[in-house]
Amino acid sequence: MAETLLIYFGLLTAVFGGVSLIKPLKFLKISSRLRGALVLGLGTVAAIAGFTLPIEEYRIATPRTQLDQFAPRYQFGEFHSIRVAAPRDRVYRAMKMVSADEIPLFRTFTIQQSGFAIAMMNFLIEDDGQGACVISTETRVRATDPSAKRRFAAYWRMIYPGSAVIRRMWLRAIKKRAEGSSP
Repeated sequence: MAETLLIYFGLLTAVFGGVSLIKPLKFLKISSRLRGALVLGLGTVAAIAGFTLPIEEYRIATPRTQLDQFAPRYQFGEFHSIRVAAPRDRVYRAMKMVSADEIPLFRTFTIQQSGFAIAMMNFLIEDDGQGACVISTETRVRATDPSAKRRFAAYWRMIYPGSAVIRRMWLRAIKKRAEGSSP
């Protein structure tokens, strides 16, 4: 996540610097084109640094889910959950029935690209003891070699915010359907 923030901060800073080459953005204290060039350069360096930071590998010590058993080692992942005021069987049916059209921005942020990384995703439904459930989704990606890992890291660090939005919208669509607000 820090890498993604650094990339987006760098890109935004570079944009401000680039615009300041044309017309300095004095409200941002960029008072000259020379300072604009400096801001552009610093932003570019920050974005490149975000893309090239080391890639950590995660390992699951004690498997809890089938995803833990199937993919105990991975380099990229995300986890989201939402409380749903419905019983487990209804949440499960909603999870199986929800469509891409019910998930805002799903089609916008999904990128159809073949690559050299293996992606896994699961849903987990847990009773909360109060007549409701917590449903979570987790995604893990494991690259097959160092080159694929570097390429996927650049991709992941750029699309992670959109991916996180999709997962949250997906959970909300399941919640809406399970709680009876959607057919």
